[in-house]
Amino acid sequence: MRVLLLVAALAAPAAALPPPDEAGLIYGHALPAPNGSRRLGQRYSLLAGTARWPVGPAAVRVETRAGGFHRPAGAGLAGLTLGLEARPLPWLAVEGGVGSLWTDFIGLEMRYNFSLFAGAALLVPLKGPLSLRLGYRFEHFSNAGLRRPNAGLNGHVPYFGISIRLPSR
Repeated sequence: MRVLLLVAALAAPAAALPPPDEAGLIYGHALPAPNGSRRLGQRYSLLAGTARWPVGPAAVRVETRAGGFHRPAGAGLAGLTLGLEARPLPWLAVEGGVGSLWTDFIGLEMRYNFSLFAGAALLVPLKGPLSLRLGYRFEHFSNAGLRRPNAGLNGHVPYFGISIRLPSR
């Protein structure tokens, strides 16, 4: 319930924004990455709805995220991420972002955490306004030092998605 209230509160100012030029959905499955702690076996799946607004040569992306951990089974995550994306080539997107994350994963010290990611994606045009997105991200979840210990969780996230270019108004 708190996550829904947070998303609604953050979305309220969005009414003043121009419409996005692209919307999409991505799905990824995280593979554990060493982070200097004993937390090396966690795997999770991630589903995100995305919206993109061009700003000069780059773009701002907003993602609403949800997912679940496979180890331990039943633990979940939800959050909101703000990112930047550059497209140095028409078929390549370089991305990075930061956001908030709620999880009931027992391996993290707090339920409310922060997420950081950086990665890249290949953009494959499909028929009409659709395009396929094949990407990779390195993700980090932690409490940003608000509570000790702060071991965090790192993951390699290969993902795929589909996006649609929206008509300009």
